[in-house]
Amino acid sequence: MQNIALIDNSAISRSIFSSLQPHQLRVLHVRPSAKPEAPLICHLSVQRPLERRYKALSYIWGDPTVTVPITVDGCPFNITTNLEAGLRQLRSAYEASLPATSDEQIGNSSNDGYGCDGCEQLIAGTRYQCLDCPDTDFCGDCVEAARSGDHEAHRLLEACMDLTVWVDAVCINQHDTDERNEQVRLMHETYASAWEVMVWLGPEENDSGRAIEFISHWAGRLRAIGVSSYEDLLEDGRISDHINQRLISLLTPDRLEGEYSLASSSNWLALTHFVSRPWWYRLWIFQEIVLAHSISILCGPHVMLWADMLGSQFLAEQWSSHTTDRSAASMLGFPTSLSAWRSAYREMRVTGKRNPMFHPLSLVKHIAGRHCSDPRDKLFGFVGMQALLGRTDIVHVDYRRSAEQVYQQFAKDQILHWQPSLAVINFAGLGRGRSLTATDLPSWVPDWRDHQLKTYIMEKAHYTKAWMRWLHLATASISDDGRRLTVPGLRFDCISAIDVDSSGGFAFELLGNDFGLYPTQCSRFHALFRTMLEDHVTSSFQEYRITSRTVMQIHGFMLGALSCMCQQRLNKLNSWPSMADVPSDSSTQPLAALDLSRDLPPEIGTGSVFPWSLDVYTTADNAILTWPEYTDWNEHVEHMVGFWKSQANGNRAQRRLYRTAKGYFGAGPTHIQEGDVVCVLFGGETPFLLRRREGVDGYLLVGETYVHGIMDGEALDERQIESADHSAVTRFDIY
Repeated sequence: MQNIALIDNSAISRSIFSSLQPHQLRVLHVRPSAKPEAPLICHLSVQRPLERRYKALSYIWGDPTVTVPITVDGCPFNITTNLEAGLRQLRSAYEASLPATSDEQIGNSSNDGYGCDGCEQLIAGTRYQCLDCPDTDFCGDCVEAARSGDHEAHRLLEACMDLTVWVDAVCINQHDTDERNEQVRLMHETYASAWEVMVWLGPEENDSGRAIEFISHWAGRLRAIGVSSYEDLLEDGRISDHINQRLISLLTPDRLEGEYSLASSSNWLALTHFVSRPWWYRLWIFQEIVLAHSISILCGPHVMLWADMLGSQFLAEQWSSHTTDRSAASMLGFPTSLSAWRSAYREMRVTGKRNPMFHPLSLVKHIAGRHCSDPRDKLFGFVGMQALLGRTDIVHVDYRRSAEQVYQQFAKDQILHWQPSLAVINFAGLGRGRSLTATDLPSWVPDWRDHQLKTYIMEKAHYTKAWMRWLHLATASISDDGRRLTVPGLRFDCISAIDVDSSGGFAFELLGNDFGLYPTQCSRFHALFRTMLEDHVTSSFQEYRITSRTVMQIHGFMLGALSCMCQQRLNKLNSWPSMADVPSDSSTQPLAALDLSRDLPPEIGTGSVFPWSLDVYTTADNAILTWPEYTDWNEHVEHMVGFWKSQANGNRAQRRLYRTAKGYFGAGPTHIQEGDVVCVLFGGETPFLLRRREGVDGYLLVGETYVHGIMDGEALDERQIESADHSAVTRFDIY
């Protein structure tokens, strides 16, 4: 819910807001007018979500200190200028859909021009609309026969000539906390039951009309080749091969010509401004759009169907080919993401099968980084999705509680009642620079106020299955005061050295002068390379673990890493240049020398960089110390150096690499320290870093960590730990 406490309508709230019963809401009736500048004359009524048809408005509040009055039930009611502009535009669009009439003829129950589809007479009195059949209306005498006949399973509701809209700023008494709590809990019904959700992006500016036409044009081109929905375009989150062939058919020479040319910088600039509007970053739009039955987008006088945003996915694919601006390309990904969630939601409604996308942590991960004025809404913003999980108690909406109380209760419930029980603490810890003095939260409770859209959370899908074997050992408990988390686990190691530079270097200095094997008996360079990528790579809508790739691909990845290291050592640099820098031919000479010698330089260490098998733990005795015969340096070096750097820099942006006392390499949050303890906590999906508290017993959570060689449960396997009573198990008190 948008925080609109700064707008004081308390003086009239008692006169216009009647009490609501459970599962009731108010709707705002806006009187139509043929004159755009006419005052907004409105009245409120109370109904249940499906009792009468209404539209729901999705918008940004704007500056709450700049307001204008509208008339509600005869009283002046202050709203922000952006909302007032949105209601005017919505009224104009609605007016255009009505039969021609003058302002004097418009009334709440006027039905001039409407005929009954039952008796085929003009409707006098109350008109009923069928919400499931377009342009089907009945008079009061025929509606009962329709309900028991052909329209028995349809929704026949009372119609009104007024524009009927639900808008939170007016339909909820913002000065009544109990009502706010109840209405937020009802939000999923409010938007799911709306006849249409109207998105108000704001007034026309920065060529927004051109952007809408640009998107709609390419959406039309997609429909012409049989791609009419998100489900048609993508399969499992990526463009399928057969659809890709259809898309190629669009790339004809005329794509670079005419008004909607992909070569037009004006079109791309307009699109950049369009997808940069504040509405796209608003938190509440997630459930408003995902739950909506039908969606239209208003931007100034222009109207576009949400289905036309399909064109944005195609344009996102074309962006890098036709413009040098990479920053806005990712912005087009959010409409596609919303469409993916809408698709998954509809599938759940039809099949009844739960989708892991709607796990509470998956939901909060995707929405908590979005903008809202009330920090409690970081969690309240997905309360409408609870029903899909068969639960109504995941988040209890109560605006009387502080943000810290809301966050702490959520973390506690996740640990005690959900599996994996410690999944929530992957979002917590001091490692991202969080200060305990600036918040009243324990270190193991995520502070969702700090969660950004691009916050790094380790990709756990590749490791989860291995950790599931020890879920039966998860016996976490929380103290009565909610401050101490006690969880059994294994103390594995501690950090002894941290990389020199996380801003662009690849931490090759952690190799040191030790030419021995890695603890798992592979090459130490091999282990460091895998640690830099945390053993997974992102490419073409896919994320995969490196061990699942072919030998040739592993050779390519390693080739890029080795080239970077050789140039770094050659230039005696502690950090590698920016990702945009491409090594010159001379910088690859060390690799050319390796090609001639067909062996590895001594400084890399014993063992093969490229194990012949996919077994990451190949020993030196079994490794082939020669380069593969088919390695083509001229073809692969430059490409793989760029690919390697893009992957490694993506991880390094929010990570620090380290070496442990036992010689393991790891990747952790940016604010790690020497002496931080590497541990395995039962109920977690990854290893974690803990830090001893100063002067008192117990630990603070630093954060999740990748440690090469124990990501599949090897630390527990080696000790044959099958019970929490094992002598190697420690109970960690985390505060």
